[in-house]
Amino acid sequence: YKHLDITKSDVLDATNEFTSLIPKYEDYVFTDGSNFKLLQLVGTIPTTYNGIVYNIPIRVCLMDTHPYIAPMVYVTPSSNMQINPGRYVDQNGKVDLPYLKEWNYPTSDLFGMLQVLSIVFGEQPPMYARPTATNQTSPRVYSRPQPTNQSIPPVNARTQPSKLPPPPVNARTQPTKLPAPPRYPAERTQNPPAEGKRQAPPAPCSMSNIEDQTTDSSTIDEELDELQKLQGLLRCKICNVRRVALAYQPCGHCVACQDCGSKVHSCPTCPDNGANTRGTVKILFAP
Repeated sequence: YKHLDITKSDVLDATNEFTSLIPKYEDYVFTDGSNFKLLQLVGTIPTTYNGIVYNIPIRVCLMDTHPYIAPMVYVTPSSNMQINPGRYVDQNGKVDLPYLKEWNYPTSDLFGMLQVLSIVFGEQPPMYARPTATNQTSPRVYSRPQPTNQSIPPVNARTQPSKLPPPPVNARTQPTKLPAPPRYPAERTQNPPAEGKRQAPPAPCSMSNIEDQTTDSSTIDEELDELQKLQGLLRCKICNVRRVALAYQPCGHCVACQDCGSKVHSCPTCPDNGANTRGTVKILFAP
């Protein structure tokens, strides 16, 4: 590598935050068939989709002139996953971001690219689970019965079926009697009414009470869903760990914490990679 010290520092900054990425020195085959050994970062990056964190497997290939030329990024799905081509990922899994097209060192680095990549994958996942084929059992085939070589006895018209004698009738047998149902004691009240006074009947059960009991569970589920949405809005969209504390100007997007906002100077959610970003404003949440 022509700029070994700068490349090493850039790789260490990225792997310190994205610890699942492992540097490897492997062969890379270009489209013209040529083979060249390149430094590659292989692993996964976290991304949040519908409130759930997923680990997306990627491969980042660094050119020998890094960091003055943008790296090549690929999505590498496993055997049970399939690539979801879209705006930023093609059918072969190659990633094409505005951040890579406008790569310009020293404002562009690996850490900032991985942060933007995590946000973009949360908006549109680059892969989905491959559908599994259902095991359908074939219908069972039964063989037809074959005629047996057995002689059929001749039918004698004079022979009549023998009549069986009727069963003997026992005059002493009587129909069985069903046992009488058990008698239960009448319910007793603990405090019997006073003599000469009538006790008021119990109040009927109100339908509103039943409806309140049945709607308690649904209300709790709705509140839990709303709480999860609020927690997702307050979490940093870049590191997915810390709480948001900065808002980009003039767009007003509040998507970064204090540490990530100080490193990523352009709004990652705005088009053209936040080219119109002028700065950040600190946000304080009142108790």
